Amino acid sequence: MYRLSNNEFIPRLNCSYCHIEGEKTGNIYQPNYFTFPIGKVSVEKDLCNNITLRRCPQCSMLYKDNVIKVQSQAKIYEHSSQRYSYNPSNKYILRKIKTIKELTHMENSHLLDIGCHTGDFLKLARAEGLRTSGADYSDTAYAGHEAFISENFYKGLIEEIQLPDNCFDFITAWDVFEHFYDVKAALQKIYTAIKPGGYLLLETGNVSSLGARLMSPNYWWYVCGLTHLNFFDASSIRYILNDTGFTVKNTEKVYHKSIASLNTIDFLKRINKCFAFSLSSSIYKYITGLMGKSSGAAALPCKDHLFVIARK
Repeated sequence: MYRLSNNEFIPRLNCSYCHIEGEKTGNIYQPNYFTFPIGKVSVEKDLCNNITLRRCPQCSMLYKDNVIKVQSQAKIYEHSSQRYSYNPSNKYILRKIKTIKELTHMENSHLLDIGCHTGDFLKLARAEGLRTSGADYSDTAYAGHEAFISENFYKGLIEEIQLPDNCFDFITAWDVFEHFYDVKAALQKIYTAIKPGGYLLLETGNVSSLGARLMSPNYWWYVCGLTHLNFFDASSIRYILNDTGFTVKNTEKVYHKSIASLNTIDFLKRINKCFAFSLSSSIYKYITGLMGKSSGAAALPCKDHLFVIARK
């Protein structure tokens, strides 16, 4: 059990894109049983009182004003067994590969996957004939990168690493934007690294989704994950992409990739987990202990994510 203390957090009062101070919307709800990534992480009792959700008055992005340090975030993933299926049976992942193939008319296109983790998505991309590069700060990704990357691996936070200019036909970022410490710096690096006419494809949680609105953003499972720092909807994601220089081609509400592996029993388990999560952390911890990890975190099985295509 990894126990988090208050000294493992740093204040961040300003929006991580516009760099201006946002308005408080209230404290987040954080059970003492850490839910995402899936694993058991204990937090100090008063931790939730120190994390407030704010809304930027300019771009409307929601963000936490007290964020976990990079080193502590890495430790959380070390204590987690989080792993999603990127195999050919996952229709949501296959659709992403199909979309990329439909967008490109050139042979040997070069794709960089940011937050590539264990590289399963890049394995599928490589099998389709794409040249593959990856970026991730985790040691897990670094240890296995030769197995799924045909070109380069960039180790570190995207805000800090040096990417080549005008190099990639595609950059993908699946459930990554919510982790950025500096969204503006990260997006500027991504924009510069994409070739003119190239594409950024991303997926992230939708803070205006049905699930988020039913629970309220401050109680939404995606916000309660300690490694999640920024939260978008279609309006805010369009604003920051257009402001960076991209042309947004499409924004679509989609299911999270973990939904693809849910059977009927896991679907019912997840509904029960959501209900327990809304009651109290102790009840949620008990229910999750009985049900296990197979049905995922306290996420309603609805379209609570955004799939976005933007062109440079």
